[in-house]
Amino acid sequence: MKALFGVGAAIASTGMLAAGAAAAPTGDTCSASGSGTAYALSIQLAPNSPQQDGFAFGAQGATVTAAKIGGVAKGKSYRTNLPANTTAAWLIGSPSAVPGAQVTANVVTDGPVTGGFTVVPYDQEHNTWFDPVTCALSKSPVPKSSFGVQSHFTYNAGTHAWSTFVTVPGPGKVNVAQKGGTKVLVSQSRVSVGHAGKAKITVRPTAQGRQALGASGSLKVSLSIEFSPPNGKPATKVLSLTLRT
Repeated sequence: MKALFGVGAAIASTGMLAAGAAAAPTGDTCSASGSGTAYALSIQLAPNSPQQDGFAFGAQGATVTAAKIGGVAKGKSYRTNLPANTTAAWLIGSPSAVPGAQVTANVVTDGPVTGGFTVVPYDQEHNTWFDPVTCALSKSPVPKSSFGVQSHFTYNAGTHAWSTFVTVPGPGKVNVAQKGGTKVLVSQSRVSVGHAGKAKITVRPTAQGRQALGASGSLKVSLSIEFSPPNGKPATKVLSLTLRT
């Protein structure tokens, strides 16, 4: 049954999409970015493509659980009566996907996508699905984790702690902890870094550390310093130090 879809109107009294064989290629191109379960798909309509007022979405290695076309005031999500290899659709309901237009779809999946996406355009009359379009997923560069640590620690009598600087390649977290030893002489600490550059780290003695420091005037410890970038592999440096007041 053919269902006319004006702005804000329902697709049909049954709320179902018209199921039909793919009609013809549209000439659309598509690219995708994102990770985890959230992705953005950029669909570029060809200059001579037919008008498209909806799209169905599928993913390799995961199931598309929700999809929405951004930048439009009206529209509706559908999960039934869809083309093969798709599991969610969004019908715009207004003439937004006109020839030459660029459409952005926000897609949610139930897990990481291992390959790419399938996008199937729907025609203006809402009775025919066009040929599917392959939407390649761009690979985000793995964040760098290499970092540097100044070996000189400066004691601050006011805070009763030592500090130095690490140089990191980007945002992430710096974790500092004692490595080995029968007594825990220094406390663990963590610093969040928002950008590349230098970050200050601080080492504070524990109660056992203060006792040892009072007896000998110094602490011999091995420090494990780890830098963890978001979505990247952590890197660790171990320093053997003698901390003095």
